[in-house]
Amino acid sequence: MPLSAGRRARLDTARRAARDTARDPARTEALRAAAEAQDTERSAAGFPVNRALLHTRAGLIRRVCPGEERRLLNACEDVLAHRFDLLGSGPLTLGDTIDWHRDYTSGRRWDPAREWRLDEPAALRELVDPRQPAEIRYPWDLSNMAWAPSLAAAFALTGDVRYAEAFARDAAHWMDENPYPLGVNWACPLSIALRAVNLLTGLAGFGAALDGGLRRRLNGVLALHGLRILSELEIDLRRGERNNHYFGNLMGLYFLGCWFSGFSEGRAWRELAAEELAAEALVQLLPDGSSFEHATHYHRLAAEMLLLCLVQGDREGRPFPDAVRRRLHRALEFTADLMPEQGGVPQFGDNDSSRVLVFWGYGTVPLTDHRHLLAAGGEFFDDARLYRAGRGAEAEAVWLLGRPAEPPAASGEAESALRTFAYPDGGFYGARRGGLLWAAGCRPDAAARRPSAHLHADRLGFILHHRGTDVLVDPGSYRYSSDFAQRNAFRSPAYHNTAGLDGVAFYRYETGTFAGLWWLEDLAAAETPVLAVSGARVCFRGALSCRCGLRRWRIERTLRLDAGTAALWVADRVGAAGFPPRVPRSAHAHSRFLFGPDIKVEGVDPHTWQLTHKTTQEAVGTFEARTFDCMAATRELWYSPQYGERVPATQLRLSWRPAAAPVLEVVLRLA
Repeated sequence: MPLSAGRRARLDTARRAARDTARDPARTEALRAAAEAQDTERSAAGFPVNRALLHTRAGLIRRVCPGEERRLLNACEDVLAHRFDLLGSGPLTLGDTIDWHRDYTSGRRWDPAREWRLDEPAALRELVDPRQPAEIRYPWDLSNMAWAPSLAAAFALTGDVRYAEAFARDAAHWMDENPYPLGVNWACPLSIALRAVNLLTGLAGFGAALDGGLRRRLNGVLALHGLRILSELEIDLRRGERNNHYFGNLMGLYFLGCWFSGFSEGRAWRELAAEELAAEALVQLLPDGSSFEHATHYHRLAAEMLLLCLVQGDREGRPFPDAVRRRLHRALEFTADLMPEQGGVPQFGDNDSSRVLVFWGYGTVPLTDHRHLLAAGGEFFDDARLYRAGRGAEAEAVWLLGRPAEPPAASGEAESALRTFAYPDGGFYGARRGGLLWAAGCRPDAAARRPSAHLHADRLGFILHHRGTDVLVDPGSYRYSSDFAQRNAFRSPAYHNTAGLDGVAFYRYETGTFAGLWWLEDLAAAETPVLAVSGARVCFRGALSCRCGLRRWRIERTLRLDAGTAALWVADRVGAAGFPPRVPRSAHAHSRFLFGPDIKVEGVDPHTWQLTHKTTQEAVGTFEARTFDCMAATRELWYSPQYGERVPATQLRLSWRPAAAPVLEVVLRLA
């Protein structure tokens, strides 16, 4: 993803200038003073969410979102008590004041008097020391103050000053405990950007309910957020390597630039970020709308960032180009295709559970639920299908956009109709009908030429969802640098619904270093998958080939879904070419199937398993191996519903000798 010479030069000049300012205390203080003098009311008037708008939207919430007010106020009671579930920690009550530098689960605390920089090897080793497992995401996520939008919305609904006081208290305490640029919360530019947008939302949403001195002080600190983001942009300008962090840097810089457009530095931030966002959106979101990182939940993060920027641009009367709007619209269609009716999008690739602005469901809605994005996106684009897919999360559209009084007109598409989808740029294929969703992933070889930190060893893997139950799942991610072993386990082939061969490596990745956690190389060549439809039947066929010694191995997977009878056939074929040309008798192949955490797997006979819902005890279906010359084994693995959390899940592993039976066939019949 090389940058053009013009982009590289423009970014290099801007970053150097920001670093010069950051190194000069007098210039830094001048920037802070200019920001403190900014007219907050004027800035808030151009923000997508402000006190007046929220007051109007609160009335709409009461009319069109019954029950939302009570849900929101209940969630805010936890915020007022500083009671949080930190990335799967379970409920933790942090007390009257938050220690912004602590991992509350391990007890580790990072030095608040030190400047931490991700580009300094010594600092990085201490932040992610595998000998002292601790999760740096905990202080970062706490410091993002993602509860600010919910508090502002609760204040608009009730006028209760407790919400304004809570925001003011937390913001002031954070500034006291995190003087620029000291402490771990100034280390990660993406986290700084997320915090900036949430603080801006609180500042605009509470408005004059906040003390004037606090508002001036927040303005000054927010300007330092912009300076830090620009001086530490997360992009390698020489090689052009970047990921969602860079996109988030641009989002934060854009919102700060719009807020501070009353002075020259702010206007420069806005212009630079707007130009870069317009260019980068067409990189981070592929032409078919899927993710260039091949990770569905980082795709959600990128799409949410871009949607918020487009809303801000329209609010300012500076809309983004039509090509950017079309790309975002396509990205939301991708999400709608992959999302079951309850909103839990399959976790292809990594998932760190990140969000930007959370108005609907803070602390209560599973972080795999993407309905908020589709409700808001459907309203933004006046797209009935997207809005319908976001049902239940309409409050997100109301708080962010101030509408609807009525949903968009229906498109006439029947939800019971079979719908197939293919996103070849990202390598996602599937079909859905009513409560049935099946999706497969096989990223193309071109993905190997795009650096991505968030790939999993999951080519030809697939998921299956039926009537509210995840039957076959992708495992998620669980943790990154705080647990090297689990990071590598959750991204390995052993955890995915794939096929493989003993002794043949289809992927390569490093397991023992921090840098190694962020790259995975595809060693196999992928054939372009084929998706065919005949009536209610859908057939997917894909293949990988990989050289091992003098022999080239080929694994072909065929998935046939009968949407009418809710049955899925899987056929894995193994072949070899080279010298010698035959498959050796000693070769063993295996196919793995990871069932959802709610599925109980019980053997009926050596080749048949009954699937039952653990909670309801209702039959989910049967799983049958049609190839009798195979060996079966079940084992208990893990499934991660969100970053930092894991629950037990059962895997069925079928092994066979391709020399005796070149094809393994199984059928899963759903009840």
